[in-house]
Amino acid sequence: ETFARGKALIGTDIDGPSSCYEHEETALVVPPQDPLALAAALLRLKDDTALRARLGERARQRAIEAHSDAVVAALLDRRVGELVRSFSDARG
Repeated sequence: ETFARGKALIGTDIDGPSSCYEHEETALVVPPQDPLALAAALLRLKDDTALRARLGERARQRAIEAHSDAVVAALLDRRVGELVRSFSDARG
């Protein structure tokens, strides 16, 4: 959601969500349970409008490339095709 809106993101470096963003590219990434690092990242975004804009624009572009309707439809179409072929092959 944040990427789609072109907003800067601060994320934690944990399994799962951290695979969606990259430090200094699409987000500022901080260690989990590190309130000082989180505070520093918040201050950095507050004070650096160019950084906020750059992270937001790159994040939006990533969202478009990976999650646009056309991309999701193509992935879904491919997966449904694979399932149909698998079912057809299994039935002989």
